[in-house]
Amino acid sequence: NNPWNLWKDDPEKAGRVVQSGAGKYYNPAYPEVRAHIAACAEEIASRYDVDGIQFDDYFYPTTDEAFDAQEYAGLGGGLSLAEWRRQNVNTLVKSVYDTVHAAAAEAGRTVVFGISPQGNNDNNYNTQYSDVGLWLSTPGYVDYVMPQVYWGYDFRLQSGSDRFAFEN
Repeated sequence: NNPWNLWKDDPEKAGRVVQSGAGKYYNPAYPEVRAHIAACAEEIASRYDVDGIQFDDYFYPTTDEAFDAQEYAGLGGGLSLAEWRRQNVNTLVKSVYDTVHAAAAEAGRTVVFGISPQGNNDNNYNTQYSDVGLWLSTPGYVDYVMPQVYWGYDFRLQSGSDRFAFEN
């Protein structure tokens, strides 16, 4: 009964779920998809005694334009593909944040919402369309970030960007 399985063969739900390589993804371009993800987080925040909900960093699995070309053609609204994808992710993140906090408050508890982005912010911004800088600088997106910083000892910093900082 997983919606991914139900939606994949439904012509009226075309594009809401996408197979990319070996992965199965919900397409954040659709309000219905964002609402489904927020509803899943709401169920956890309202029904279970959890301290928080944390997302991993997989928002867009590819930079390939074919992933959502049809949706972009119809919904892009004059934005570049990258801007439009970031807008979709930001809308999803804000929706989940708002939903988690409202559900937790109604249940009489505190639940935080955070994301574990890649440690390389250029990759977050340019390949997964995650605007971590916006989330950290603007209230209402995340309560915290927990960057994935598990590299080998020979890792050299690859990000030349200073537009993001994990500092308060």
